[in-house]
Amino acid sequence: FKELGGGTRTTSEVVEAVIAAMQGRVESLFVRSDLQVWGSVDPATGTVEMHPTKQKGDHDLLDYATVQTILKNGAVYVVDAAGMPGDGAAAAVYRF
Repeated sequence: FKELGGGTRTTSEVVEAVIAAMQGRVESLFVRSDLQVWGSVDPATGTVEMHPTKQKGDHDLLDYATVQTILKNGAVYVVDAAGMPGDGAAAAVYRF
C-alpha cells in the first residue's frame, strides 16, 4: 500500500473502498479492528453513504467491504491503529 500510495491503485477513503469491493476491484483490504464506520449501501445503484453515528438500517461499512472483498477473492487484513498503512479506518489496494 505504501509503495503504491497516492496513485490510482489505492485508497484510504472508506466509501471508495466499499464501492471498489462491491465491484470486485479490491486486491487487498486493510481494516481497523477497533473501529466501526456506519452507513448504508444500495447494491442496486452502487450508492454508499457514510454516517457519523449509527442510523436505522445502517451497516458497519468496514464489515461490508470485508465480506465483499472476500467474496470476490481479495485478501483482508484486520489490523490495529499502529498496523494501518494509512491513517484512516480502511485502506485498499486495487487490482486494476
